[in-house]
Amino acid sequence: MDARHDMFQYDAYLAYDDHETSLVVRTIHTKLEVESNLRLNIRDRDFPLGDINALNIVEAISSSRKTILLLSRHSLKNKWFRFEINIAIIEAITTNRPVTVIVYVEDIPVRFLPKEVSKPCKIHRF
Repeated sequence: MDARHDMFQYDAYLAYDDHETSLVVRTIHTKLEVESNLRLNIRDRDFPLGDINALNIVEAISSSRKTILLLSRHSLKNKWFRFEINIAIIEAITTNRPVTVIVYVEDIPVRFLPKEVSKPCKIHRF
């Protein structure tokens, strides 16, 4: 394990809407944590109970190498998901490192995407 890897408590923070909870539990957790041995921060499991949600999100994103955004029609309507997008963008700007990984849960026409995620970007390996 290299020193850069040790800087982070988690390999990735998962940002998703409640409608995607079963996808997170069944598929993403299995593929990334169990099969790939990555450390994920999953809010329903890892956020401290009773803490302020906004502070939990900021801490989770800053302590993770990447933020995985599970994009769906539901998540784009979710105010907390939009907050997570903005915090991930701020993290990328302040640390000057690529932070976000966008996963499309379903086909979403470009016209419905927020400008923060609709622009072409480099693909980075996780």
